[in-house]
Amino acid sequence: MLNREIELAILYEISSLPLTLTTIEATLDVALDKVTRLFACEVAICYLLEAPLQLVAKAARGVRLKRVLATIELTEPAQLGTYSQAWQAGEALPWPIDPLQGQYPMQAAMGLPIWNEGELLGWIYAGRLKGQTFSTVEVSLFNIFANRIGSALAITLGRLRDQQQQRDLAQANAQLEQTLSRLTDVYQQQEQLLQTIRELSAPLLQIADAVMLLPLIGTVDQERASQITANVLQTISQQHATVCIIDITGIAALDYTAANSLLQLAQSARLLGTQIILCGISPDVAQILVSLSMDLAGTRTTNDLQHALRLAFHLAGSRDYKLFA
Repeated sequence: MLNREIELAILYEISSLPLTLTTIEATLDVALDKVTRLFACEVAICYLLEAPLQLVAKAARGVRLKRVLATIELTEPAQLGTYSQAWQAGEALPWPIDPLQGQYPMQAAMGLPIWNEGELLGWIYAGRLKGQTFSTVEVSLFNIFANRIGSALAITLGRLRDQQQQRDLAQANAQLEQTLSRLTDVYQQQEQLLQTIRELSAPLLQIADAVMLLPLIGTVDQERASQITANVLQTISQQHATVCIIDITGIAALDYTAANSLLQLAQSARLLGTQIILCGISPDVAQILVSLSMDLAGTRTTNDLQHALRLAFHLAGSRDYKLFA
């Protein structure tokens, strides 16, 4: 039997158990140290609930951890009880299974379910190889101890979960940044590719001093016409071109909006001091241009590239026009 002085000393030891230990291992180490020291137990084993109904052995005193039952399967958390349960030799076990599997001649044992706010966190087995059975007072002290351990474990587990969440969040942010970086690289590559396509869709060639040639093929819609206009006006301004030939022989289709854009290009080029020559106009395109009722004054037209080159060299004052005579 414990006298009042010893009981108070044990209560003080229990209350001094720190709640802010940094790791689960440190918490279990302190718990088992107090179990063996305060309650005169030669053997102590701590299990933690790692699956909904599975206890896993995490620490031991007085016996090697590999010698105890590694896991205990439960049918329900309440199977371990709500409070401490004492056992003595010759009685039936009050818990599901003997964690020592009969390897040691235990005379008395205590099963300590560790609960926190209705959640089972683990279970402590404490055993005596010799000496008397556990008294009613000791059972009560074990219950107080279990509450204290439950609070310490809950705080430690909560802190570890928060730290893991922070690590997961940091990793997710790093992965997101990598993804954004890759997407940015892909976007820049696509922009470069689109720029190359735009340049290839309107390849402006310098064929002589102050003479440039823009051969167009395929279909010219409003978007492409806008790209052609921007490219031509920028280039002829930079190159100080006197004449620019726009060869539309290879144009498969030209809508009204695109045709209007080409005529506006010719007018804009004249304001920059550049003559525009349209060559290779098909009958269909000619009908479109006529239907627009646009003023073609100042815009030269030819039926093929040879005549356009000769006219361009002549307008530019180059002697090379005689090569196409």
